[in-house]
Amino acid sequence: RPGAFLGSALCQQHRRLLTVSADARTVASEVYEVERPQFCVMKRVDDILRAWYEHKAHMQPCDVVSAYFHACKLSRPRTAQQIERKHPQMAALVDHLTRVRDWRAADVAAACMGTHYIQLRKPELTAVLSEAVLKKATKLGLVETTHVITALPTVAPKDKALQGAVIHRCVTIADQLSARQLSCVIGAARRLLPTAARRELVEHICRVALKKAHIFSSAQVCEVLVGLRKLGLSPSTPVVGAMAKRVPSIVLDLGTADLRALAAAMRAFHERDIAAIVDKQIVWKESGSTSATGTV
Repeated sequence: RPGAFLGSALCQQHRRLLTVSADARTVASEVYEVERPQFCVMKRVDDILRAWYEHKAHMQPCDVVSAYFHACKLSRPRTAQQIERKHPQMAALVDHLTRVRDWRAADVAAACMGTHYIQLRKPELTAVLSEAVLKKATKLGLVETTHVITALPTVAPKDKALQGAVIHRCVTIADQLSARQLSCVIGAARRLLPTAARRELVEHICRVALKKAHIFSSAQVCEVLVGLRKLGLSPSTPVVGAMAKRVPSIVLDLGTADLRALAAAMRAFHERDIAAIVDKQIVWKESGSTSATGTV
């Protein structure tokens, strides 16, 4: 037929174009693997956004998450609105993140933590992250669970089911958490919804922290006591007493702001003698000495 040859030629040409296009994509992907941006070592948000824009067509979901997380981390303590005014491409990166579908547990945690860093509340991103967290809740590791628990008040402030799922995971693995992770969870717990699940979390975390009280660093002891005070725990709670006993030996390591928060916590827990020790250290710090012994 008159058009048969033309149709066949067009099909052949189309196949050749597809082959060339596929080859080009393969080469571009191979180049990307060699030139893959290392967002974790970049020191400026502009550099991260520029690298993301140049390579976004070939990025894996984990790369998009990495770009977002490190851009957010470098942007602290600015809010999302301040960042987008200074870096207009940030909005495009967030939009790219909302199209990610293949989430790993580590990616979920990083994206949640990035969102928490800049206090970003975008409904489209919230929906994507909430769905991803719910799917991966039972597979979150120690660090990932800690990060998600910390970020939940920003990512899903009113989602009782989602918070319950992550809290359940945290309770399940609580015995394995490090002192740093335990102090982070205690600090974040007060911002979760006041549910029976949160009560169970606090009780369980406090029992674990009591067993490990001797391994907490000075900063972690301070963070735990301040967190327990904000949770409204009773002075008779065993972990409060165990951590309070550590205070006289750690005051030399703390800055004035931490010491003030610690003194307030000690007074709230009716530990007036310990509060007096902390107050004395504050006076020495403010006078220019390094300790209450008068050493300058």
